[in-house]
Amino acid sequence: MTTPDGWVLVPIEPDEAMVVAGIAERHGQPVPEAWSLATANIYRAMLAAAPPPPAGEGWRPIETAPRDGTWVDILTASSGRIADVRWVNEDPTYHLAMSGWKTRENDQRSRLEEAHFTHWMPLPPPPAESEAT
Repeated sequence: MTTPDGWVLVPIEPDEAMVVAGIAERHGQPVPEAWSLATANIYRAMLAAAPPPPAGEGWRPIETAPRDGTWVDILTASSGRIADVRWVNEDPTYHLAMSGWKTRENDQRSRLEEAHFTHWMPLPPPPAESEAT
């Protein structure tokens, strides 16, 4: 897993060493046990308020891929990267309905076999107008 610059991975729940370090930083010495619970609660509140990681940063598990028609790139265990893919929900009343992952080339035909899909990545934003020329 790639961590974006300026980010670190941290546990959801603080361990004892983290709580002790937080208390020591704030008060300069160990304090009563009740303060340990307060420190852990503060940590959880800070995690809950943290901003989401920047979009477009690295590969993400396929289970988290958008299924709303957003174009993405897909990584497969067998074929590597497939560019410009989106999930299409087709009308189930249509006799040839085939919901699933589709590329720009096969968007109106068959769906891609997703058994070996492992990761997805958002497409980068287009270049600014000044960069395009």
